[in-house]
Amino acid sequence: MNLMRKNSRQHSGEAHDLFEMIDQTPPVYTVSQLTEELRLLLEEDYAHVIVEGEISGWKVSSAGHVYFRLKDENAVLESVIWKSDMRRLGRLSLGDGQAVRCTGRLTIYPPRGQYQMVVEEIQLAGLGRLQQRFEELKQRLQQEGLFDETRKKPLPPFPQRIGIATSSTGAAIQDFLKIVREHHLPLEIVIASCRVQGIEAPSEIARALRDLDRMGLDWLITMRGGGSLEDLWAFNEEVVARAIVSCRTPVVSAVGHEVDFTIADFVADMRAPTPSAAALLLVDLFKGHRAVLLQFRSDLRKHIRTELNRLAVQMENLRRSLQRYHPRALVEQYRQRLDGFADRMNRELRNQLETDRTAVQGWTHRLLNGTQRRLQDMRHRTQTIGARLEVLRPQATLRRGFAICERTDTREIIFSPRQVRPGDRLRIHVRDGKFGAQAILSDPMQESCCEDQND
Repeated sequence: MNLMRKNSRQHSGEAHDLFEMIDQTPPVYTVSQLTEELRLLLEEDYAHVIVEGEISGWKVSSAGHVYFRLKDENAVLESVIWKSDMRRLGRLSLGDGQAVRCTGRLTIYPPRGQYQMVVEEIQLAGLGRLQQRFEELKQRLQQEGLFDETRKKPLPPFPQRIGIATSSTGAAIQDFLKIVREHHLPLEIVIASCRVQGIEAPSEIARALRDLDRMGLDWLITMRGGGSLEDLWAFNEEVVARAIVSCRTPVVSAVGHEVDFTIADFVADMRAPTPSAAALLLVDLFKGHRAVLLQFRSDLRKHIRTELNRLAVQMENLRRSLQRYHPRALVEQYRQRLDGFADRMNRELRNQLETDRTAVQGWTHRLLNGTQRRLQDMRHRTQTIGARLEVLRPQATLRRGFAICERTDTREIIFSPRQVRPGDRLRIHVRDGKFGAQAILSDPMQESCCEDQND
């Protein structure tokens, strides 16, 4: 109709010209020609319009231009603010969900054949519908105390099994898994796939969280990549917030970009700015554990080395003490046993140290207890051997009622009558002292019998 109106203006002359135009076949346009005609008509008839709507998909290009959509419940209008106009408008705190009043002109962008509004002035028109719903739910849940830090559960410091409620085909989970694989985190990851956008998304997210919570995992993470306010709206629904609060397992919310905040972020036990940030949170956590374990390994090595040195000194002192006692053969025998025991103990300690080193690499806490138990056992064994050696000392023999006989002149220990001649002076050692004696000639028969018995 507008085309016909424009052509009629061009041919507003004689009447016969009008009839000739009607009788003619309609002109044939190229796409570019038709688009240009429509652009001129649109810019002429809508050179100055005022439109109210809700911002969606607010995006600043690298060139400084701003692209967004004005929307209401039934329609969407593509819009743009050029960089020069943005500088003139100054710093505006605008974003998705806000209701605005835009002044500008309508035009057509030929490459896409899409009409759009070039905005020259923009003013806030109150909160948008979604933003208003967001604020109302946020205020109500906050009054219930669901945002209180005292209610939130601490995250286990050594997670082994993690559950993730997200779309299994989304870029968010792929970025998360890539970081986990690159840093070789020892994690078992269970993914409960669910939609994260659309009308069915809130109920699916809530169901996925409940299913994961029953699996006895260490952490739960609900995640989604960035998007507009309406793209992230599933995480602003009350059913999702209630599901997070009801989980016995600590929940981390990793939704959108760093500037995006959802109701899920406020009720979760911890917020990660992005899905990648949630993965890096685990990376930093394990790096800290690794540093602690390395320090623990170093301290343990020092402790074991000190204990080995102490035991070596103790055994050396024991060896030197044993050299003062008779019979030497028995002492040598036990000294050899002690040396063998020391070698076995050193081997056991080295084996234990290797086992401990392997256990440290696996981030286990059982290393110290096992090492301490082995060291206590070794001390007990050493004490037991010392007690046995104490029993074998000559003083212990004397305390049991026996006596030791030796020559007074040579201090030779008497083991047999053959070592004694009549008249030899002897010294007899008993428990509480010693006294002298002199050998006499014994009865030959008794002596012969004694010799036979000794043989």
